Amino acid sequence: MPRMDKIEVLANYFNLPKSYFIEEKVSEISFDDFTYAMQNEAKELTEMDKQILLSMARQLNDARRKENGKTD
Repeated sequence: MPRMDKIEVLANYFNLPKSYFIEEKVSEISFDDFTYAMQNEAKELTEMDKQILLSMARQLNDARRKENGKTD
C-alpha cells in the first residue's frame, strides 16, 4: 500500500479520488506500454502542459463516443 503522500500524487495525476487507491482496487490497476511511455514523457511537462494533454485526451474520447453514438 503506497504512503498517503504518494496516494495524493497518484490521485492528482490520474484525476481519481484518493479513496480509489486506498480501497482494495489497487491491484486492478495495470499499465500498458502506452501508459508507461506517457508517464515517462510527462515528467518533463509543465503542469499546464499536462492539463492541456489531459484535455486533448478527453476531447478525443468525447469525439469517439459521439461517433459511436454513445453519450454520457
